[in-house]
Amino acid sequence: MNRKHTTSRNKTKITLETKILGEGFSLNQEARKLFAEYFGKEKFSFKKEMAVIKRQAEHNGETKMTVRDLLERYQEMVGQGNVLRETAEEATYQWNNFVRDFCKSSESQNYHQKLKVAAILWEKVKNSKNDKKFEASLVQKYEKNISNYMNK
Repeated sequence: MNRKHTTSRNKTKITLETKILGEGFSLNQEARKLFAEYFGKEKFSFKKEMAVIKRQAEHNGETKMTVRDLLERYQEMVGQGNVLRETAEEATYQWNNFVRDFCKSSESQNYHQKLKVAAILWEKVKNSKNDKKFEASLVQKYEKNISNYMNK
C-alpha cells in the first residue's frame, strides 16, 4: 500500500508514513480514500476510535505517530474489543442534539427560557436508562418540573 493521495487544499501527500501531527493530516475525504484502500473496501466511514486516537496523540505530543500507527492502534483496539461506547464528547453531542430537537419541537413553543426547560428534561433523561434523546412525551411526563417556565 504505497499509493499516494494528494489533498486538493494543501497538496500534502497522504501515505501510511504521513505523520498525523504537523503534516496537515486530517480525517477527511483523502484519508477516507486511503483507509478504504488499506482495508480493501469500496467505501470507508471513520470510527470514533480513530478520532480519539488522533486526539490522544495530539494531547500527548506524539509527533512521530504515523497514519500506519493510527490504523494499527485502531485495529488493536477493535481486536481487543475496546470499542468506545460513549465518550465525554459523545455525551456533549447527545446534549446538543437533545436541545436542538427540543427547540424544534412544537412543545417548546409553550415555554420561555427554553434552554432551562431543556436542561431540566435532559437531567431526567440523562439519569434514566432511556435513550438520551428528546421525545415529546417528556414534556408531559415532567410537566410539574417545568411548569414554572410555561408561557403565560
